[in-house]
Amino acid sequence: MKLGTKLKIPLRNAEMVHDGGEDGDPQMGCFPKGSGVKRKRCIKVKPKDQRFKIVNSCSGFLCLSKPTRNNPVAVCNPVTGEYINLPVANRGDENMDGFVDCGFGFSPRTNQYKVRRMFDQWTRDHRFANREGYYGRGAEIHTLGTESWRSIDNTPQSRYKLAFPTYLDGGLHWLCLDKGCCLYSSGSEVIVTFDLDSERFQSVLQLPHEYHSEGSSDKGTRKVSMGVLGGCLCICDASGYSPIDIWVMKKYGVQESWTNLFSIDTICDERWPYGLYQPINFIKNGTVLIFHYFKSALIHYDDRRLRFRYLKVRGAKSRFEAIAHIPSFLSLKDAVVGDKAVVMNVNTRYG
Repeated sequence: MKLGTKLKIPLRNAEMVHDGGEDGDPQMGCFPKGSGVKRKRCIKVKPKDQRFKIVNSCSGFLCLSKPTRNNPVAVCNPVTGEYINLPVANRGDENMDGFVDCGFGFSPRTNQYKVRRMFDQWTRDHRFANREGYYGRGAEIHTLGTESWRSIDNTPQSRYKLAFPTYLDGGLHWLCLDKGCCLYSSGSEVIVTFDLDSERFQSVLQLPHEYHSEGSSDKGTRKVSMGVLGGCLCICDASGYSPIDIWVMKKYGVQESWTNLFSIDTICDERWPYGLYQPINFIKNGTVLIFHYFKSALIHYDDRRLRFRYLKVRGAKSRFEAIAHIPSFLSLKDAVVGDKAVVMNVNTRYG
């Protein structure tokens, strides 16, 4: 199978590359001065200039972040090639070692796209030789089309990473797999939710009662992921050696509505690799697409025939991650509110 579609995302340091690098020479030659060779107009791009981490997808747009700290820096439409650079954050950058939990979504009530970031806050304590000490979590929110971030309260006081940012029906969701990770929880693994209309954390959703990660022999590493299948919030649990359980919440917010969509018995077929699986798409005829992180493979599973097709990404020198993304021709110029945002385009040199 050949994947012929080519989508474009911006360079992480596009402005530096456009300006000719750190020396500020927009006509950086492929040969040094004085070499006797006529210098050609070209642009030198280093691998580090291209690296991005994809946070999540919403309405055909992707939120991109720096790979080291996961700090959100841009929103793009890979189909049209348009992108918007996010403004520099106000807070949280003083701790360069901290990981940023972030997510991107749409507020139906205000008709605005928003990016939410959470980070560790540190202060110097004069009582202990002016050493830095942790004093809680901070949070900011940015509305696409504005020029700055706004500080907001009501942040869960968790020092654990919140994984798999997922947008669904006006809300952002994070999966917290560490016990006691959130003051709202009672020592159980939970889904933390944030309402983009009210800009507040609304509730914590409990995982299915039959969720078997508690009894897994691999307690040190949870093989659980979150996503959206068929318009419903879903959990994929592969913590045990068998089976792989996929749950969907049929009625949002109702604990009793968790339904076991698939329970894939993998013990009878050694071709099923052990590790973390990510649900990608559910097809109503009884098939599901799931992605295996460590093998960088897409698996097409047919529940009616109990068969699967293993599609390996060949030629890859590194591991991949996968998210569900529905492409759109919606222009970022029509999506943002106000005229403060500068919409760039990867198809033109200067945007």
